[in-house]
Amino acid sequence: MRLLKEKLNIGFDFLALILGIIGLVGGLFHALYFPYRVIGILLFCIYGCGLLYFSQNNNIHYRRLMSIVCISGVVFIFILFSNESQNILRLLKDVIRYDYFLKFDELFKQGKIDNVLLSLAFMSIIGIPLTHLIVSFFYQIRGKILKMIFFIICFVFPILIHHQLEIYTSYCFLVFLIYIFIFHYCLKYQKQVFSLKCLVLSLVTIFLVGSHYFLEPNPIFKQGTSTVLTNITNWFDHPYLDDVFGNHNITGMSSSISGSLPNNDITLDKSIALTVESKASFTGYLRGYSLAHYQNNKWHAVNENYDDFDSGSLVGKALDEYHVISSLEVSIETMKPTRYQFVPYFSYKTLDMKDDSYYPSDNQKISIANIDIENWDIYDGLNSPIGLQKYNEYVKDEYLDVPDNLKDELTHLIEEKTSTMGLNINELQNYYTPIQRANIIKKILDKQAVYSLKTGKLPNDKDFIEYFLFENKKGSCTHFASSGAMLLRCLDVPTRYVSGYIIKSSDFENGKAEVSNTRSHAWIEIYVEDLGWIPVEMTPASSIRSQGTILDNLVENNQPATDNQPTQNPQTNQPTNQDQNNDIQDSQQVVEKENPLIEFFNENSQIIYTVGIVVILLAGYRLITTHLLKLRLKRRHNNEKIILYYKQMKKFKHSYVKVYDDALSLANKAKFSQHQIDDLEVEKMAELYQRYVKETYQSLPFYLKFLYKYIYGYI
Repeated sequence: MRLLKEKLNIGFDFLALILGIIGLVGGLFHALYFPYRVIGILLFCIYGCGLLYFSQNNNIHYRRLMSIVCISGVVFIFILFSNESQNILRLLKDVIRYDYFLKFDELFKQGKIDNVLLSLAFMSIIGIPLTHLIVSFFYQIRGKILKMIFFIICFVFPILIHHQLEIYTSYCFLVFLIYIFIFHYCLKYQKQVFSLKCLVLSLVTIFLVGSHYFLEPNPIFKQGTSTVLTNITNWFDHPYLDDVFGNHNITGMSSSISGSLPNNDITLDKSIALTVESKASFTGYLRGYSLAHYQNNKWHAVNENYDDFDSGSLVGKALDEYHVISSLEVSIETMKPTRYQFVPYFSYKTLDMKDDSYYPSDNQKISIANIDIENWDIYDGLNSPIGLQKYNEYVKDEYLDVPDNLKDELTHLIEEKTSTMGLNINELQNYYTPIQRANIIKKILDKQAVYSLKTGKLPNDKDFIEYFLFENKKGSCTHFASSGAMLLRCLDVPTRYVSGYIIKSSDFENGKAEVSNTRSHAWIEIYVEDLGWIPVEMTPASSIRSQGTILDNLVENNQPATDNQPTQNPQTNQPTNQDQNNDIQDSQQVVEKENPLIEFFNENSQIIYTVGIVVILLAGYRLITTHLLKLRLKRRHNNEKIILYYKQMKKFKHSYVKVYDDALSLANKAKFSQHQIDDLEVEKMAELYQRYVKETYQSLPFYLKFLYKYIYGYI
């Protein structure tokens, strides 16, 4: 009976090994769409079982021979089918270069190759090292927790490249991971675990099978890859983390909805943010999301959502109802997954707007009006074809509040500035349209502050808007948009704060445009009763295109530069020289020179922060490993200390120095003798250990010196 249990115990290890190979290696084969992957999974299961059998029987030479034969076979296949291999590698290079969806079965079809051996050879590049690593978990003691972390990284790798996880291989991996964590990490010194293995494996299997059939939807495997990837990235791209790490001080958009405002100088991120496809070029905003309430230096969402209502398409429908205008089909794809979809103004189609703020991420084409959104004349006399009485009341409840600590100061500023124009607040509220009021507020902001990315640090006890308007008097688009929204609310104009990107017609080449993170921007939308939301620029720029040029010039060595491609009027398609001149003038007004050292730091801040974090982590790891033995020696009696010193000596497997006889005698005495080890003997063992470590370190080759000192921390 005892012999049977021992064999079954070994059988459990082989079963777990097979599950691990199916789950990890097979999961990657399925995710990458290898042809003949079932044959490959079967062969690697056999290969892994052979390696484990020879390892458990200490037949190291047979294990090495088996590996050499397999690797030699793979090399022979690549040589035998060298032309086909080069063709596959060429196609693979194109896939990576142009960011196509990676499918090895499609590569083999494009190369007109139907070869089982060649497919197995390519699978072996992944399968052989992973199989060796999985097998090593069952006979090597060191580094098991690091191997488990690596297994998990390999398991989620398909998600990171937008591939789908395979259901059944994923369940096999979960069973394998639970098995090795419990029995090869937590209970690695436990004896007589046969009954426990039976119980745990049965319960885990029942739980996974039950969850697969009865839980709907399954939170991992029943979602599309993009949804899973969005959820994962949102964990690392949360607004709270923006506040902690200062991500809101870097140009670009968050994957999630973030109302954080910059509290220091703005750093330029030059990476590509999104691509836009359209048959005709256009200039305008790419709307991401809007926010309603300003409080505690942040923007927040609406208090109550107006369900099943697309407020973003109201003006587009009004234009479609009363004007004969051309339309454009636009497709937008982001470089990183976002919770929201970027949408140009003004769309015809009713979309599914959430929280009166954003459209959920969707890569479908959008039909928009091909008009100049800054041509205010097009809005005259327009009314939405949809009854908006109820929504008008909702807008007044959500989009007119101003914090009490700001309202008096902002009202006083409006009174002071408008008095020089021969106006007063009552006249503005009663006789001026919302668009006219917005133009006046923009003039006030233009006189009150200058546009700059070098805003300095916001004092902890200061309000973002108050400090910008009355003390610092310089700021970025977020400062102008936030302040403009609050000032207009003081004039009874409902406003909402909007984040997104600026795109220019000059960005397009062959119907496609790439928009960088330097074009991330903030503006406001004002509400015209019975019509809808209209975008308004609050920075000193004379137009959207001018603001885009300003942002471009900030990137190019902070030197003012002209845009050689003039703006085209959407109605006449003729260059507008006045807009081009405004671009140059606006650029010259706002671009500031920076200290080269500060500029270098701003441009490479992410790299510098990353290197700094890595250095800190490595230093912390080194500190822990070098003091780990001292920590383990604390609160142990003398006999345990002697044994621990001896075990530490035995970890030097590559040592050419034999463990001292005195150390072995002390270890045997501590373990088997009834004698209590005294402090002098512990001190002697510590001296022997230090001498042994020093001699061993001198005898090791350079790569093992690095490994034992900086990775394992033994020295």
